[in-house]
Parts: sequence; structure tokens; C-alpha cells
Amino acid sequence: MLTAEGLLNFLGNAGWLNRFLMLIHVINAPLKLTTLLGVFLSLILSGFPFAFLLILSYTSASIRRWSERRPRWGITVAAVHAHHLPLLAPGLATTFSLAFVMAFSVFPRR
Repeated sequence: MLTAEGLLNFLGNAGWLNRFLMLIHVINAPLKLTTLLGVFLSLILSGFPFAFLLILSYTSASIRRWSERRPRWGITVAAVHAHHLPLLAPGLATTFSLAFVMAFSVFPRR
């Protein structure tokens, strides 16, 4: 709710961005930025930290499981490669499902 209000205050027809662009004579009329693109942007802003932390935890767990399966010869740099994707699949599916359900809170109930 606060993200939507903030984006409306910033990107709306009478928002800060339009007023600034009109003040410096970049545009003559307000830009229409509160469309589906605005909804998509607010969903990314509100859902990114949630999804990032979930994927980060699954990534670190899968790298730990992968490194336990191979012998260690000195210091190795942990990176996600294509062979890690099967280990990440359950985490990515869970993250997508939870973020998808969380996105429905944007739309009002009737």
C-alpha cells in the first residue's frame, strides 16, 4: 500500500517527476506513467527483497550440498553454474509461487 502511494506521488500526473520535467521544460504535458507498467514496477519494488532473500538462501544451501559431493582441493570460489540449476529448481519454484501469491495483494477484493 505504501509503495503504491509513493509511486503515485512520484509518477502520477501531478507527481514530482512530471512537475520537475515540466518545470525544466522537457515535457509540455504530464506523462501517463501510472499504467500497467507502474503496477509492474511497484510489484518489483515490493517483491524483490522477499524473492532475493529466498533465492539467496536456496542458492547458498545448494552450493553447500554441491560442494559436499566433490573433493576439496584448496580454496574454491562458490558460483552458481548450470549444473546447480537442478538443485535450485525447488527453491525457484517456491519463490515464484510465493511472489505470485503476494502480488495479488495489489488488486482490491470485491
